[in-house]
Amino acid sequence: MMKDLDLFLLESLRQAAPMLQHLACWYRVDFEDLYQDAAVVALERAEQARVRGRAWLHATLRGEALNTITRKRGPIALQLDMAINEEGDRLPSTLEAPPPVVVDEQREDTRTLALYEALWRLPLEEQIYLQRVFRLEAFHPRPNDFTYRRQTSQHRGRNSVSASVFKRLRRDRKLSATILEEVPS
Repeated sequence: MMKDLDLFLLESLRQAAPMLQHLACWYRVDFEDLYQDAAVVALERAEQARVRGRAWLHATLRGEALNTITRKRGPIALQLDMAINEEGDRLPSTLEAPPPVVVDEQREDTRTLALYEALWRLPLEEQIYLQRVFRLEAFHPRPNDFTYRRQTSQHRGRNSVSASVFKRLRRDRKLSATILEEVPS
């Protein structure tokens, strides 16, 4: 009976070794010390482990290992002027707000207007489709007498609508000219 318990504990410790290795690496403590502490805990709780099973023992070993790590470490002192990496960066330098992003509103308005004009040249059905799919809340579809109208069938799927819309937008010269004039050479 005792030999079975010893084998059970040895196998449990062998299976827990990768977990203990990970904890030792993560918290930068010595693996051998952590493993010895786990062996002591396993011996102390051997009877409970036999009744409750290996999963309970592994959870117990993990909890005790974390308790041991925090006891040995003590409270972590955090000072604002201490270096936090090898380059000598300090904590306040990481807390600085990033510089504000400057948005050229006139450029954005021009692009938006060019897009809306290209959308208004599409059939009403496709305008409504794009407004719904891309949640264009400021865009209001409107019928256009000059748009290409074709007979639509009841069985036409969303994929064919989206494919035709994107082809037409890619071919739209006014939209392309607006986008291309902004690209730096």
